[in-house]
Amino acid sequence: MDQNKKDKFQFVKKETDTFLLEEDETTVQEAEKSEEPKKESQIDPEEAKKKQRRKKIRRLIIGTVIMFIISAILFVFGLLWQDAYDMLAICNSLWLVFALEFTMGWSLFVYNKNIFSPLIHGTKTFALMLIGRKPKKSYYEYMMYINENPVPTFYYLLILTFALVILIPAVILMLMLI
Repeated sequence: MDQNKKDKFQFVKKETDTFLLEEDETTVQEAEKSEEPKKESQIDPEEAKKKQRRKKIRRLIIGTVIMFIISAILFVFGLLWQDAYDMLAICNSLWLVFALEFTMGWSLFVYNKNIFSPLIHGTKTFALMLIGRKPKKSYYEYMMYINENPVPTFYYLLILTFALVILIPAVILMLMLI
């Protein structure tokens, strides 16, 4: 009976004896040639550190420029929203930029620490249950996903640093207006 079952089924993937072929001289020579450049192209530890440092500096500069542009756009938006351009409007606009950037940085930090995960997952689960669906991930899977894929600390540290830099002129202007 087992023999009949084997006859009914066909093996889709049949193994071939290609791995038993002998290596010819050309493949051996090509392998030797490919190994030689690998030895020469190995990077010194000092070069690797310099390259990594340049990469970090470039990343910091790009992040700073992007945050400066975002801050400037928010500042101009605050001025246009008030339709005023006096010292009080500038002070209020700086406070708006500080509040938005601080909230954004704090939100990323809290997300990484799983502080609001029960609230977020619970609300999402409740809303899906009202519709008649089940969530794709359980609470444990949701927490593990956040722990395994956190937002890089560079992002929220950069945002919080910019928020604190904007806080300084906002406080100075506020004290001048009192």
